[in-house]
Amino acid sequence: MSSNTTTTPLPSAGPVPIPYESAGFGNLLFLAIALILCGLVVLVGMKQYISLKRTPVYATFFSFLGWFMCFSIAYLVPLDIIVTDHLQCVVENNETLTGECETPLTYLPYGMITEQWRFLYFGSLILCWIIFPVLQSFSTAGDFRFWERVKRAIKDNVILYTFMGIGGLIGVIVILSVKEMDPSSFLSFVMLLANVYGVILITITMGYGLIDVPRNLLRKGSHYAILRNYRVEAVVLKTELEDVKKQLIEHLKLIKTISDRAGQYDPFRIYLDVIISKCPTEYDVLIQEYHAEPLPPGMEAEMLSYKYLVGIHSTLLDLVDRNHSAEVLYERLLGKAFAIEDIIETRERKKQNGGQIEERSIQWSFKSSKSNAKFEYLWHMYIHPWYFIIVGLICVGLSGIILWSEIVLALVSNPEYSPFYRAIIRMEPGIGLQIFCFIPMIYMCVCSYSTLFKLRISNYYRLVPQQSNTFSIMFSANYLCRLAAPLAYNFIQICHVNQGNTIVSPFDKIMGDMNAFGDNALGKRFTLFFPIFMIVVCIISFFNLHKRLAGSCCIRSLRIVTDTSEGAVDHGLKILKQEREERSLNGGVAPVKTRMSIVKEMFTKKKGAGILVTDNNNLDGAGSSQKSIDPSNRYKATPTKTSINIPKLSRTYTSAAGNVYSSNQDGENNGGDSGIKPINSFFSSILGEKGNTSNNNNNNNNNGNSNNSNNNSGKNNSILTSNYNSNTTISKGKDKQGLLSSYLDKMDFSFKDDDDDDHTFDDIEMGAYGTGRKNKK
Repeated sequence: MSSNTTTTPLPSAGPVPIPYESAGFGNLLFLAIALILCGLVVLVGMKQYISLKRTPVYATFFSFLGWFMCFSIAYLVPLDIIVTDHLQCVVENNETLTGECETPLTYLPYGMITEQWRFLYFGSLILCWIIFPVLQSFSTAGDFRFWERVKRAIKDNVILYTFMGIGGLIGVIVILSVKEMDPSSFLSFVMLLANVYGVILITITMGYGLIDVPRNLLRKGSHYAILRNYRVEAVVLKTELEDVKKQLIEHLKLIKTISDRAGQYDPFRIYLDVIISKCPTEYDVLIQEYHAEPLPPGMEAEMLSYKYLVGIHSTLLDLVDRNHSAEVLYERLLGKAFAIEDIIETRERKKQNGGQIEERSIQWSFKSSKSNAKFEYLWHMYIHPWYFIIVGLICVGLSGIILWSEIVLALVSNPEYSPFYRAIIRMEPGIGLQIFCFIPMIYMCVCSYSTLFKLRISNYYRLVPQQSNTFSIMFSANYLCRLAAPLAYNFIQICHVNQGNTIVSPFDKIMGDMNAFGDNALGKRFTLFFPIFMIVVCIISFFNLHKRLAGSCCIRSLRIVTDTSEGAVDHGLKILKQEREERSLNGGVAPVKTRMSIVKEMFTKKKGAGILVTDNNNLDGAGSSQKSIDPSNRYKATPTKTSINIPKLSRTYTSAAGNVYSSNQDGENNGGDSGIKPINSFFSSILGEKGNTSNNNNNNNNNGNSNNSNNNSGKNNSILTSNYNSNTTISKGKDKQGLLSSYLDKMDFSFKDDDDDDHTFDDIEMGAYGTGRKNKK
């Protein structure tokens, strides 16, 4: 690959000049290919944990940017090593790039690699400390307006950084009072803290992953070990699902209580409607029948406040998300457990028949057999176990080489004992060296990042396959960015690529001296001794000491480990057996989507596995015994429907509240009370005797002329109907009724709501209009 070269020294190159290179078309093409491949890997990886339709655009974009930065070190670090090695060869031979030092095929100019490291460093800094904290607070804010959520997110982070600044200032005062430091020493000390934080993170995550990744792969080589693990997880996930459902139902009852107390025209009704619209509909029947107990004095006013509703809204979003995640994980576990049971049953049937089986296919319980059933049989019976065993053994070897290199870095001054160093110095810069560096680099990334993916911080952070919430996916991107630079630095150290070099690598030029404690005696050895802490973490992970400590912790939220004894396995067996029997009657379990099926969906947009085929008759709700609830009446008080007999009423009608007012003539004897007299006097004073006579005639002829009565009454079945716009001839009594209706129509009444505080025609006819107004005042 040709390029124009000069010997213009760069300012930061030190005493040895670095040849300046201009990027050619081949360099740009290779960079574009590397960026596109990295972007595709990140997109596929994110699709394993999030739904692109369900996740907001801002979260998807910035999370993709954070993931891209952290995974970009997989190709940046090998390129950095190739560039440094090649330029060192050029300087030692005092030649240009066209001399004895052959330019590698995948070579990128020094300046181009430097700019990428600069983008990674400053981009990660801005994302980790400004963008992600604000967006995480924004995603969990319970405010109802966009700008209110923005203000709350900024306010929370300002408060957090204020307290951090106060604590840092106190620490600086203490340090300066103990030891005198000049400005340069103080700046080095600040960088010390940032580097130590990153080094501790990479020590814990990679130390745990170097043991956990090979162990999980070897465990997948045995179907019986997988099934035992699934049975233990069934106990955990079922308990978790039941607990979060109880919490959600109690919170929905609280929302129902607040909605009942608020009424239809409360100033906060608009916020309550927003909250109710986000409540799961599957609990509507249960919540609609719930009647809250009377609240203590003063509690109602406290509930109907904006601050309280914001907290209710935020808690609801959290509980709904946790409930959805628990359901997804439990259903996913059932799908995997039932599939493993079917595979084991096929294997046992084969053993009973002396290694012979009539049909070389697996009889799945809850999914249809594929066209390539024979290959599926061969894969699960023969290839699958050995595949994971071989890959697991390869990972064991890689983990051993990395740990050995870490020990050499810490305890041995001669880098010849490092396998990576011996291989790099014997290989020419080129595609072979890049592949050699890429494999352990990507393995270290997998070990470190998989630990973060499996991590669960109580109810604060958790990645769920294809259903991770907005906060969790941004939290993962935030900490992946924090791991990128320390991980790259650790790999460069164990490779000893800067050992005896006079060329400053692009990484060192941008990142500077990553030595955490400066140039003092402790600082010179800290970055060499921190691999010892990684080995300690590996020992703890190998013997599961962290699980025993967490299980005995007195804080319940830290008890992340459950019982793995045979009793727990038997309990999980009963759960899976019960679920299998129930699902056999209710349509089964959706098969679990594999990683390949998810990737296939991304490009083909065809949904395959993961969709449960149900009866078409029930797709629209037909045949369902569950009652449907009108969306407009969700979480509203159920009105009490009564039948009231009122003598001399114009006709029988049903009010908007559901009360039935009857025109029975026996009402004076059967259902009459002291409340009827004010009604009779009220209408007698307005309609007069003729109007009452007309009403009585209408009541007497009600059975014979029911159709005409309904047509004259209107669609809303109101008692007084205005007919003065009609071209037909009407009676004198109906004229008076029309005038009364015209008068009442001009008054501001609501006909749609059945709230007790709002006056309708029910209140007028029952004589409660005047008293209601006074009581309300």
